[in-house]
Amino acid sequence: AGTISVSNVDTLIGSTDAGDIVRMLSAGTIAVSNVETVAGTSGNSDVAQLAGSTGQTIAVSAVETIRGTTATDTVSLLMNGGYAVSGIETVIGRVGADSVSYLSGGTVGVSAIETVIGTASSGDVAQMLAATGTTLSVSAIESVLGTTDQTDIVRMMQAGGVSVSNVETVIGTTATTDAATLLGAG
Repeated sequence: AGTISVSNVDTLIGSTDAGDIVRMLSAGTIAVSNVETVAGTSGNSDVAQLAGSTGQTIAVSAVETIRGTTATDTVSLLMNGGYAVSGIETVIGRVGADSVSYLSGGTVGVSAIETVIGTASSGDVAQMLAATGTTLSVSAIESVLGTTDQTDIVRMMQAGGVSVSNVETVIGTTATTDAATLLGAG
C-alpha cells in the first residue's frame, strides 16, 4: 500500500494491500482497480473509471465523474460538491452540500447527499440510506425509497411526479401539476 502521483497514466492497478492512494497530477481519465482513494486535480474534468469485474469501494476527492464496474460499487466523497456517476450503486457524502447526477439510469443508494438529479430516461430511483431523517431534493427521479426513520423528506426540484416509499413528507414545486404516488406503506 502506498501513495502514487500520476500524470498521463491511463490505468493504475493497486496492490492487494489496503490503503493505495492515487493523486492525479493532470486532468483526465484514469482507470483504477484495487485502489482505495483517487485524488483529482483542481480542474473540473477528472474522471475515475473503476476497472475490473468485481465491485469496488473507493473514496474520491476532486474527481467530478465516477464510472463503476458491472458489479456493485460504492463511492465515498472526501470533498463536498457535485459528482456525476454511472454504474455506481452507493454514494456516501459528507456533512455539507453534495449532489449526485446520474449519467445512466438506475438505482443509486445515497447517504449524506442533499440533491439527486436523474437522467432523461424513466426508471431512475434514489434510495435513502442514512439512519437518521434525511431531506433529499430530486429532479428527474421517478422513485425515492426512504428509510424506516419516519422523518424522511423529499423536495421536488421540477414539476411532475415522484413515487415514494417510506417517505413521510413530499414537498412539491409551485407548479399545479405535481403528484406524489405511494409505492408502499410509510
